[in-house]
Amino acid sequence: MTENQNAGIVACNDKGEIVLFNKTAKEWHGVDILKIPQEKWAKNYGLYKSDYKTLLKKKEIPLMQAFNGKILTNEEIVIKSVDQEPRIVLCNGASFHDNKGKKLGAVVVMNDITHQKLIEKNLRDSKDEIKKALIAAERSKFLLNESGRITRVGAWELDLITENVSWSDQIFKIHGLPIGTIPPLDKLMKYYVNGSEEILQQAIDICIAENKSFNLELNFKNEQNELLWLNVIGYSEVNSNGETIFLRGVLQDITEKNKQR
Repeated sequence: MTENQNAGIVACNDKGEIVLFNKTAKEWHGVDILKIPQEKWAKNYGLYKSDYKTLLKKKEIPLMQAFNGKILTNEEIVIKSVDQEPRIVLCNGASFHDNKGKKLGAVVVMNDITHQKLIEKNLRDSKDEIKKALIAAERSKFLLNESGRITRVGAWELDLITENVSWSDQIFKIHGLPIGTIPPLDKLMKYYVNGSEEILQQAIDICIAENKSFNLELNFKNEQNELLWLNVIGYSEVNSNGETIFLRGVLQDITEKNKQR
């Protein structure tokens, strides 16, 4: 399945050893899996910060972050391989566990946004409304990719100007809804129960007003009336005037994990 994806997919085992490079990842990095220490991953795989000059440190490498427990959401890095143009990618990933909570490894899905970045650059002198529409269309593709299914984490986005909400398929699954129409925003908040709606609303208000991200564990009741625990993560994006225009984040069903505590 991974070999047929346009996204680059890499994974490691419970020892932090790379065990999967799909076809796309091999093409982007210009190499196959190398049996080298983690400290040499950045240099050998061409992993750089967005300045195109600074090699990532071991702890900054997306796969290592995921392995160490961080849920990655649209983290941007640059891949500079020999004889290839630099490639800007968004990384989404997480660690995965067995039904007893034992960590089995981690997986990261990378989406090439080089073309999107070029579009954004070319649109800087365009009218604001046209620019927003085109960028929103490009970004929506990344919410519909396979990363949610592979990592079992769903992505969401709220456009504060239009109040439009976008979901990956995994979010529909968490809500117990068929893939298709997303309920109105006011109804979405009602899925959060036992005081969680108020906690989430307060976190969103602070995120919009102060550009502060949030990471919450909340009670949630889906369409099947099942009581779940969700890890809800969100962050804001501001425009050149410092105004918050988007909220983005992820949901993860951690019900089973909480039962084991």
